[in-house]
Amino acid sequence: MKKISLLLAALMMFVLNASSQKQEKKTLVAYFSATGTTKAVAEQLKAAAGADLYEIKPVEPYTDADLDWRNKQSRSSLEMKDKTSRPAIAGKLKKRWSSESHPSSLDDGRVATEEDEVNMKDYDVVYVGFPIWWNTCPTIINTFMETYDFKGKTVIPFATSGGSSIKQSCEDLKKAYPGANWKEGKLLNRVSKKELETWIKSINTMSTIYDYTALSNKGKEVNFSDYKGKVLLIVNTASKCGFTPQYDGLEALYQKYKDQGLVIIGFPCDQFGHQEPGTNEQIEEFCRLNHGVTFPLMSKIEVNGENAHPIYKWLESQAGFAGFAPEHPLSKLLDEMLSKADSAYASKPDIKWNFTKFLINRKGEVVGRFEPTADPKALEKPIEEQL
Repeated sequence: MKKISLLLAALMMFVLNASSQKQEKKTLVAYFSATGTTKAVAEQLKAAAGADLYEIKPVEPYTDADLDWRNKQSRSSLEMKDKTSRPAIAGKLKKRWSSESHPSSLDDGRVATEEDEVNMKDYDVVYVGFPIWWNTCPTIINTFMETYDFKGKTVIPFATSGGSSIKQSCEDLKKAYPGANWKEGKLLNRVSKKELETWIKSINTMSTIYDYTALSNKGKEVNFSDYKGKVLLIVNTASKCGFTPQYDGLEALYQKYKDQGLVIIGFPCDQFGHQEPGTNEQIEEFCRLNHGVTFPLMSKIEVNGENAHPIYKWLESQAGFAGFAPEHPLSKLLDEMLSKADSAYASKPDIKWNFTKFLINRKGEVVGRFEPTADPKALEKPIEEQL
């Protein structure tokens, strides 16, 4: 009864804060276009992806003479020879709204105002477009990449070209900015709407857990590609929750299946009722002393909202809410309290509470989501199917 009372109090706190949690994944198409060719493609891509649009404009526009690639002393020739060249960008990042959200500003030529200004952190996915110069991207793209923080964001290059491949551009960008989650780029010369939609769909389904990194509870970067070939169970955890005893069941699963390739990874999170207030060191000590936990624990993160860890943004995009177990004594309480915060909560993929579990197969793909009311022992069969 005491556990239920504590959970009820925590849920009430969660309800008060739920309205500030934004879960929608937002997309930006950013492009540089010297002659208008890339601009036309970017506008098509914006419409197909339901994205916002941003033009990377140089402070000093390029003239025809500047773009003369045959002249070794032209502005573009000199910039591309100088690997440190960073042409200045005019203005701050501003939103060109989509027709659904702001129809009066789509194609009417209105200049964005201060009220339209947004932060790059508003976006989870960024398409970056450019014409290919000297077999790579123009250096103004480097300016753009170094102006904002792309760590953990999904970035997809696209380009236009009279004959060059985009391969070198992608390699150069990935090497220069390894913090971004780079996806395979594509040349978009004379592309149709259907081709764009097919490409976008393939991007949305191509990522795996191996594309991501996180910090261990010791502050060391962990590359999830190191877990290739393993079966993973990823859980957001808390030390003062009614579901905290599940640590025992999770450790039992780990001991039973670790030699067959199972790895359980805990992500402590304090977003639900302030039930994980400790430091990484305190959390590790609690888990070890009280539950004998030996599986890996990561640094404390957020799993919902604009500061959600990229891994959790990806997990939520791969598997939506699975429903609370009807036989669990806390399911009705959870449903009632979450419904008060959002009557449509069940249709959204965000994490509902501590100890939500995601099962990842040996290919790095999400194959199951289990809500907090799913007892770890009930996961034995799904885990065995993947081992």
